[in-house]
Amino acid sequence: MTSPDLPAELKAALDAKLKGFSRNDAAERSASISKNYRDGGGSGAIRTETDALAYALARMPATYAAVTASLNALGEIRPDFAPTTLLDIGAGPGTASWAAAEAFPSLQQFTLLDTNDALRKLALELISDSFRLRAVKYERGEARSALVKAEAADLVVASYVIGELSEAEQSALASLMWEKTRDTLLIVEPGTPAVDMRGVIGSHINDRMEAKT
Repeated sequence: MTSPDLPAELKAALDAKLKGFSRNDAAERSASISKNYRDGGGSGAIRTETDALAYALARMPATYAAVTASLNALGEIRPDFAPTTLLDIGAGPGTASWAAAEAFPSLQQFTLLDTNDALRKLALELISDSFRLRAVKYERGEARSALVKAEAADLVVASYVIGELSEAEQSALASLMWEKTRDTLLIVEPGTPAVDMRGVIGSHINDRMEAKT
């Protein structure tokens, strides 16, 4: 089982980035970003390097733990699963990719997709000295348009991205994600009564599960 704590390499990279930044300012911005997400907002409010670091401080540990729990559950269900390629949709600072790298040593290629420049920049800086994630390719673009151009992967992960979309966009993105999935699609979302994707995604995937398996 993979630990839910951030790996030491990632912790060290974050600490190095925080040198020279005011912890008080980062904490205040973290609180504001967290409130924005609780109120149903998305990553559009993250525009600067400080915003991106504040986001990482506020949300990266919990998001990493949630994705890791899902990947651990996947490993229990599929102990033979050994993906070599990952497609991380709405990757942000790369949290899901870090978690997948820890959970599956078999992964060799990582493709990340996101439209947020500040989070993309932070992600690339955090992995710049990582041997494990040296094969990362991070494409900038809106989820659907970037996904159309992306190659299919053994493991496709979308964490904390579906909830930012309208119902119609959720259905369209779910369809496209499934098309890009060679083996397993993992969708991680916060447990909140304001967002319930079970009908949108569950029925969509169930309709096509027989063809995929």
